[in-house]
Amino acid sequence: MAAIHGAPVIEVRGLVTRIGNETIHDGLELTVTKGEIVGLVGASGAGKSLLLATLVGLRRPSAGSVRVFGHDPRGTILGESSDIRRRLGCSLPERRTFLEFDRTG
Repeated sequence: MAAIHGAPVIEVRGLVTRIGNETIHDGLELTVTKGEIVGLVGASGAGKSLLLATLVGLRRPSAGSVRVFGHDPRGTILGESSDIRRRLGCSLPERRTFLEFDRTG
């Protein structure tokens, strides 16, 4: 892992993601600082896209906390959420795909 360059750009603590009775993420911890490049690798259905959807505020965690650029992506106003997605450089399938999985509201 690269040397830490200051405050985290992405900070995930104790993330739990559940879909129905299935636990996708169980206590996930992740810190990404400015200048780091991170790739998500895993099998189909491992939760990569769900993690990204959570990071950009399209999905609410079942438990734990997510901070992106120092803010909770679900607690920001619409313009700030769009700014988070643009700054992360994240391209995801249509929003409805993730809403279908979001049983938590």
